[in-house]
Amino acid sequence: MSVDLKLRLVGQSNVLNTLKLMMRRADEPSRLVARLAVIGFQDVMDHFRKEEGAKKSGDTPSSWARLSPITIAYRRTGKGTGGHKILQDTGRLRGSIIPGTRGTRRAFVSTNLVYAATHQYGRGNIPARPFLWISRSGLDKMVRVALDWVARGRGL
Repeated sequence: MSVDLKLRLVGQSNVLNTLKLMMRRADEPSRLVARLAVIGFQDVMDHFRKEEGAKKSGDTPSSWARLSPITIAYRRTGKGTGGHKILQDTGRLRGSIIPGTRGTRRAFVSTNLVYAATHQYGRGNIPARPFLWISRSGLDKMVRVALDWVARGRGL
């Protein structure tokens, strides 16, 4: 027994045009990559606002270690503003963080301050307070923007 099947695509030219557009976007992703860098930057700035680091286990990010009494006392009499926001006494570290791209396919968020690594990873009596990381919600937003960009060219 043999069966003949004929398919007719309604809106075939729209499907082909959409596929061509998706292929062109995949060949030139620089606008998408720049947008992803900005999303990453916004996520890192959110860590400063929430004073939280990368999660140690499970889905909940861990709070940064509290300031030591010595640090608090120094802020009251030293060069800082006297505030108690962690990693934000002068605002220099937070202000040094920038989004960027390398070529057309790499997004990054970085800082050029030498002492940033001490706060990110800890050293001696200074506890690690990871700030340069992307949260699950940040990654989810990046995926949504990338899928939307490929499918419809929106979100940029």
